[in-house]
Amino acid sequence: MMRSITIQRVLFVLLWVGIAAAMGYLLKTAWSEKKGSRCQGFSLSRKDKDSFVFIQATQVEKLIRLRAGGEIVGQLTSRIPLQAIEDTLKMLPGVSDAQAYFDNASFLQIRIQERLPVARIFIRGGASYYLDSAAQLLPLSDQVVIDCPVFNGVRWEGKHPDSLQAVRIVSLARCIQSDSFWFAQVGHFEIDDKGQFEMIPVAGNHRVQFGGAEDPTASFRRLWLFYQQVLRTQGLDRYARIDVRYQGQVVASRNRYSAQPDSIQLRKQVDKLIEAGLRSDSSYQVIKPIKRAT
Repeated sequence: MMRSITIQRVLFVLLWVGIAAAMGYLLKTAWSEKKGSRCQGFSLSRKDKDSFVFIQATQVEKLIRLRAGGEIVGQLTSRIPLQAIEDTLKMLPGVSDAQAYFDNASFLQIRIQERLPVARIFIRGGASYYLDSAAQLLPLSDQVVIDCPVFNGVRWEGKHPDSLQAVRIVSLARCIQSDSFWFAQVGHFEIDDKGQFEMIPVAGNHRVQFGGAEDPTASFRRLWLFYQQVLRTQGLDRYARIDVRYQGQVVASRNRYSAQPDSIQLRKQVDKLIEAGLRSDSSYQVIKPIKRAT
């Protein structure tokens, strides 16, 4: 009886040793085949499946060949420096992350994450750039135009924009992009010598003072209430300047040159704008900027 149990145990151990040896052999064979496999080509894609804004496939292919020391198709996969390729791609303007790996068919897969432009800025002197969600500069794209909030009069400090100002621009841009009403109503922002922000709307002959834009969410909320409760009945041209810098209040100065509007036509003029805002008067959730092909 004991001898039978011992034999069973030995057979059980031998079985698992055989399985382990077989698996080791298969893994070794697969690894050997993989080391000896040759690159069949490469595929480029964005991690979010969207279209590229800042880079081109030909540009990426050129960099891959440079790092691989020549043509990659037909080259041993083990000799292609994946880490060096990733590091080089991450240095491209507009790229926040890059991954390079071979799939089971020996195709080099390149997956890139581009930075997200949230605002377009115009530097004093004429230069123009995008700002991404981390308040970092991005170059303009030759492939598409990003439809995002515009800010004029941005100041430079050395070779970079004012960092605090850049952060506040991003905060303003996020508020605008998160609400379809403001996305349609905000024309652009002007920034004066003291770093004060002034909004120029699309509809209405008035300007809105945001000051230093320390709390843009609250400022836009106060402005929305003023649009809804005051401008809806008095007209978008009733006031020349609207000041939303102060907590809990809106200060407005009348436009002395505006003619007395017709009340019926006035209501029609503003109602459509306000009603559109009512449908989006809920929250500020950041969305992707709209891309418009050139």
